[in-house]
Amino acid sequence: MATKPMVKNKFFTPNQGFIAISLIIIVLLILYIGYLYAKKSPAIPQSSPAPTLYYLEGEKPFIQIIFDWSIAEYFNIYRAAAAGGPWIKIIENFPSAAHTAVDYHFPKNSKTLYYRVVPIGKDGLENPTLPAASIQIP
Repeated sequence: MATKPMVKNKFFTPNQGFIAISLIIIVLLILYIGYLYAKKSPAIPQSSPAPTLYYLEGEKPFIQIIFDWSIAEYFNIYRAAAAGGPWIKIIENFPSAAHTAVDYHFPKNSKTLYYRVVPIGKDGLENPTLPAASIQIP
């Protein structure tokens, strides 16, 4: 009984086929690791509440800003004299470890002020704006 000669693959040699399959497996592993990392990355909740604001008087009146600081490590805090802005950044890179932000330099002639707290992502960019809050100034 005669054996048939082995037919050569027109596309890959055995070594090239092994390399191609190895590269495909490596790419799939990298994609899977990226998927797992993205699932574990903490996302900023879109339903976070607006900050709580208090007008307090002492030697100098101030606005106390309380917020759920646990959603990010750093925040930018903005103030506006109207609900639609323009928004002025009053505190940059506020650390969540500080727990309470204070605005001593608000315009004293305003009757209503608006504040919004914007989380800063690990990439250094601001995340989507969360709801703003307003306070009446007596």
